[in-house]
Amino acid sequence: MPTPVDDRLLVRYLVGDCPEEERERVEERFFTDEETFDRLCELEEDLAWRYARGELNATEREQVERAYVAPPRRDRLILTIALGRVLAAAATPTVRAPARVIETPGWKRWLSLEPAGARFVLAVLSTPGTVYPNPQMRARYAASLGVESLFYPEQRLQALGAKQGFEVVALAPAMQRVADEKHEFLHGFPNTKPGFGHWNEAGHALAADLIAAELCSKP
Repeated sequence: MPTPVDDRLLVRYLVGDCPEEERERVEERFFTDEETFDRLCELEEDLAWRYARGELNATEREQVERAYVAPPRRDRLILTIALGRVLAAAATPTVRAPARVIETPGWKRWLSLEPAGARFVLAVLSTPGTVYPNPQMRARYAASLGVESLFYPEQRLQALGAKQGFEVVALAPAMQRVADEKHEFLHGFPNTKPGFGHWNEAGHALAADLIAAELCSKP
């Protein structure tokens, strides 16, 4: 069993404060060792929450702001700050919210708001490979990954939702059907390779329709 990577090194990696040799060592470990990857995710979440709660010193805040200046990392930081504000409001004496709020995984933080009238729904976004409008290309992609289904992440999250009692909206299966029917690229832009990269206008519109339909289908 490999020796665990020191947490301090992982945090330095997250804020871009380690030399290239250490950065490569960390990346090699979290790409090949699931426990290291999981720990890196835990530390990143903890770092974001400490930033949101104002628990970092000036140097640490500057490092985080520099490392999280661009999406998608910036978006995760903004979401954490917004969630912290919601949780702070929900924890006021006028709202019946549980005391266990902060020291739990992210999805459990959202679930903790349900007694206060909030509804937690996890939307799982598509990736370019899962909705590429060519079944043969998708099959080759799955084979290259060594997986039977490109929807494995959705299946894992749906199983977690069923076990823990929260809703999961898996967008990729429905988006794939539409992409195939219309032979439409939902990722990519006119100045990039079609079918790759972020959602384009069609992808955003379809995702919005699917999420809205799911939210409106239940009280």
